[in-house]
Amino acid sequence: MDMSDSSNFSSIPPDPVKRRRRLIGTRGGDCYVRRVGQYWFADGDIVLEVGKYWFKVHSNKLMCSEIFSDMFKMPQPHDAEKVDGCPFVWLADSAEDWLATVKWLYSPQLEDIPHPVPFHFIPSALRMAAK
Repeated sequence: MDMSDSSNFSSIPPDPVKRRRRLIGTRGGDCYVRRVGQYWFADGDIVLEVGKYWFKVHSNKLMCSEIFSDMFKMPQPHDAEKVDGCPFVWLADSAEDWLATVKWLYSPQLEDIPHPVPFHFIPSALRMAAK
């Protein structure tokens, strides 16, 4: 699946509310998780799981969110779940919404976002901006 085109997310069914432990690259029902290559940064310091996708991003990009800012200030248990050596956060939002969010976070000048902005991209951005 080409993750650069957010229209591919429209066919992803919503995940159950309860999170299951998943292994990257392992097939078997809902146990298959894919890294989003464009947003899997070697120097990223937090892994977000959204739907069946993982984003390894920089926590400083998420600090604009009051929720993430507060979360990063809280001490984390030493036995907290980690992926690739980074803290791991499961999010119940849609993968399409987070792809739009990460694109906006990493492209503040909008150079990576097609112009005019595709209509299907706008609702995702608005849903996340309202959080």
